[in-house]
Order: sequence, then C-alpha cells, then structure tokens
Amino acid sequence: MSVSVEARAPFLDRRVAELAYRTPSDCLLKEGTNKHLLRSMAERFELLPLETTRREKFGASIAASWMDESQKFREYARQVILDRNGWVDELGLRNAMTDYFNGRRTGYAFPRAISIFSNLAWRLLLLNLWSRKLTADR
Repeated sequence: MSVSVEARAPFLDRRVAELAYRTPSDCLLKEGTNKHLLRSMAERFELLPLETTRREKFGASIAASWMDESQKFREYARQVILDRNGWVDELGLRNAMTDYFNGRRTGYAFPRAISIFSNLAWRLLLLNLWSRKLTADR
C-alpha cells in the first residue's frame, strides 16, 4: 500500500477530481501506459524514482484482509467505524457492521468476493478517517 494511490486523501479532493474529469483521456492512457499524466509529472519533477514511474501496475494484497488477520487492527477499525459521529448510521449500516465485528456476519473467506463485510468495513474506515481529517482541517 505504500505506493498505492487509490486511497490517498489528495485524490479525494474535489478540485483534483474536477481537474481529472477535464483531463483528456490521451493524457491519462498513452501508448498502453496507464496513469500517464501522473507518471510523467512524477518523472519531470523527480518525485519518484524511475523504477517506480516506469514499472507496470501490479496488484497487492487488499488491506481489507487486515480486518480478519489482526485483532488489534480490527478493534481499531471497530471503534472508528461504529463511532456515533461517523457515517455508519447515516448510511444505514450500523446493524450490518455491528454483526460483522461481533462475528455474526463473515461473508466469504478472503479473497473470494473480497470477504464482502471486511471490504465494506475497510471502505467505511477510510471514509470515516478522511471525514475526520477534512473536518479537523476546517
């Protein structure tokens, strides 16, 4: 996850998203290279080593599996996700997430369907942490 961009807060910024939607597709995918604009900017301003900017995209283990693998992480996620100031009630997911953390809803064994509930919990964790950060910065 140290080189992944899918969950980084800067890419969740509305202004970055608006810019991305206005960016021509040939700047995003060029000659079979994905993330062309990001890669070229990282090279131009020497933000990343060339071996990083020029390598092919590859999959990594999904952090959602941490929900099932680490009791300490699971407890941390539980506290953040079930916090009354978070999104679980707004999204109508308190019962499902409570059942998941209490072991009554497990979904499927990882990675089949990405375990469904651990994947949902991971996304709620990120949403809550990002929301906290956004609120704290105002």
